[in-house]
Amino acid sequence: MASKLIELSAIPVDEKHRRDAFVILSARQAPPVVAGLPQRFSLLGEAEPGELRPQLPYRFWGRWDRPNDFGEQFRFESFASVQPHGKQGIVKYLQQARHIGGARAEALWDEFGGDAVRVLRETPDQAAAVAHITVERAAEAAADLHELAAAENLTIQLYDLFDGRGFGKSCVRQAIKLWGAEAFDVLTRDPYRAMALRGIGFLKADKFYLDLGKPPQKLKRQAYSLTYAVTRESDQQGHVWVPVETGVQYLRAAVAGAEVSPEKALTLAVRGRILRTRKDAAGRVWVADERKAAAEEYCCRKIVEAMGE
Repeated sequence: MASKLIELSAIPVDEKHRRDAFVILSARQAPPVVAGLPQRFSLLGEAEPGELRPQLPYRFWGRWDRPNDFGEQFRFESFASVQPHGKQGIVKYLQQARHIGGARAEALWDEFGGDAVRVLRETPDQAAAVAHITVERAAEAAADLHELAAAENLTIQLYDLFDGRGFGKSCVRQAIKLWGAEAFDVLTRDPYRAMALRGIGFLKADKFYLDLGKPPQKLKRQAYSLTYAVTRESDQQGHVWVPVETGVQYLRAAVAGAEVSPEKALTLAVRGRILRTRKDAAGRVWVADERKAAAEEYCCRKIVEAMGE
């Protein structure tokens, strides 16, 4: 069984290697320094260019690799920015806000010290005179700092939500990109939205749904279960259309109880444009994934058009 992820506070120093999203950075511990851990080491994981800013602290979740010729290595699966405390970190952090360059960040530090971020974020009018900007621009900078704080809290929320549920290491950042500040609410309100994330299919999303204590017999879950069975059978057999009974059989096994309603589940899936139905000459109902059925229809239409030329 894999060991539990470790939380580590670290400050990236510089980027040593990058291949697409995979990056290796030199790093050092962020204060307060933890005794017994290496002071300097390498960070390995996935982060888009510009996501990990040098000289700013982050929380990383991952595991220590075995030391090699390049020294100690920490392989992270997720990370979240944190507000720094020392002068260098705070000055760098402030510069992420609009209208705050190096000189203005230094001026805010000189005036407010460790409270510089809080003062600009909560009382921008007080910070405006010190930074030599208008109150309107200070308010815009404050809004940026509010977003940074919200992103930090949201990242940690999502990490806790996904932990131990089979979500990939890029899912947290992907969820934030898709749904922004609403990501946590979107996923807890409708766990099947997780299927939009890389590596999350129906089975993982369904387990996620049940883990969150959602009603097992909800009609929406029945529609998704029916759709999954139809799609799986289509993929395995190589046919676009499959008998509706195939999906119904899986549905009854997955969602036990008297409230199972294959007819209503199928109607919901068709209305939601995820399944399509047709009847053959004998009156038998066949079902297909909407996208596959549309692709088949397009190909047939093009063939008929070509034959008529």
